[in-house]
Amino acid sequence: MSDSLAMHRSELVADPMELSSIRNDLEELLSQVLAADLDAAVATVLCRHLHEMIASIDEYRITGVVSIQDAVVRFIGDLELRLATDQYPTEKDGGFGKRVWEVAQRLAIVAGLASGTAQLTTVVMAALEAGPHH
Repeated sequence: MSDSLAMHRSELVADPMELSSIRNDLEELLSQVLAADLDAAVATVLCRHLHEMIASIDEYRITGVVSIQDAVVRFIGDLELRLATDQYPTEKDGGFGKRVWEVAQRLAIVAGLASGTAQLTTVVMAALEAGPHH
């Protein structure tokens, strides 16, 4: 069945070595966030997205890039909403927001979402470095 579907729709194939490297980085970030003295709300958001991105890589062999794309898009959407309301991790939170963004961007490239993240990067990185606008 999947061969038949593949003939009609080309599926992006992710590099397994890059996925493994990204997964390791996500696991390391998750451990660091859990060990850090962060605001509980910030830690919860970061852990939720890190876990979701890790799970999407684990599901890749079953779902293909769709689960990875979904996880990255949810992270970007959530981050955008939080940036608009000044409820996001900043440099004072150990730079975790910026570091998660960098790994998520790598994951987006692997999942074929790169064109959308390039322009967001400048805005997101500036906002994560600047902190809340008061």
